Amino acid sequence: MKIAFGITELKQFKKFESGRMVSYGYSISRDYNGKEISRTNPEIISTAAFSNGTPFTEKEYNIIMSQTF
Repeated sequence: MKIAFGITELKQFKKFESGRMVSYGYSISRDYNGKEISRTNPEIISTAAFSNGTPFTEKEYNIIMSQTF
């Protein structure tokens, strides 16, 4: 007897829209053989923006991420 449970793969991506960075997340469920059986709709996980209304762009994101602390 063989019992197999599927795998849930968590995915995340970010988009720059309306002057802010928005992170989305979704999941893909796969069966034991790796075949996709379902996928959730992307949901907003978090947003990043400047409080003074200045657009937060990919350029600013890259500058911040290149800093060493």
